[in-house]
Amino acid sequence: MKNLVILGGGGHGRELFDLAESISNADLLAKGQIKYTILGFLDEKGITDSDPITSLPVQVIGNTDSLIELETEYIIGVGSGKHRERIAESINHMGKTAAKLIHPSAFVSLNSYLGEGVAIFAGSRISTNSKLGNHTHINFNCTISHDCKLGDYVTLSPGVNLAGDVEVGNGTTFGTGAVVLPGISIGANVVVGAGAVVIRDVFDGQTVAGVPARSIDSN
Repeated sequence: MKNLVILGGGGHGRELFDLAESISNADLLAKGQIKYTILGFLDEKGITDSDPITSLPVQVIGNTDSLIELETEYIIGVGSGKHRERIAESINHMGKTAAKLIHPSAFVSLNSYLGEGVAIFAGSRISTNSKLGNHTHINFNCTISHDCKLGDYVTLSPGVNLAGDVEVGNGTTFGTGAVVLPGISIGANVVVGAGAVVIRDVFDGQTVAGVPARSIDSN
C-alpha cells in the first residue's frame, strides 16, 4: 500500500476518490497497479458543511502547497486538462510521483503505454499499442482502439469512442459520446463537442461539433 492525496475536492476529485477506493478494495488488479491508502484531498477553496465531500470518510487536509510536506503520491482531481497542466507545473519542483489509477473493471492492453497521472475509469477499454500521455483522464465507458496516441492532459468525457490510429494533441477535450473515425489527427487544445462524429482532421485550437463534426469557431 502507498499513500495517495487527491488535488481538488470538486466533483471530479470525488470521482477519483471512488476510483482509488475501488482499486484498494479489488481482489484482481491490472498489471502494475498499486493499492492506496487515501490520506485526503488538497484544495485551495474552503469547504462548507453542505459540500458533498463532507460525506466522504476523508476530508480536505490542506492546499496544494501542503503536498511537499507529505510522504505520498498524488492524482490531480480536476476535470479540465488546462487546469491539470497548471497544477502539475506548479508542483513539479516538489519531486512527487503522480499515481496511475486504473479501475478494476477497465481493460488496458499489456502492449499500451500510460504516462504519469493517468486515470482510467470504470468500463473503459484501451487497445493494443496505444499511448496515453501524462495526466490524461479517460472517463466512464470509453473505448480507445489500436495504435492511438494521446498527448498530455487529454480529457475523454463518458462514452467517447476513438477508432484505430487516432492521434490527439496535448490538452484536447472530448465531450460525452463523441466519436472519432480511424486514422484521424486531432490537434492540441481542441474541444470536440458532445455527440460529435469527427470524420476529418482537426487543427490546433479548434472547437468542433455536430454530425459530421465541423468547426464552430467564430471568425
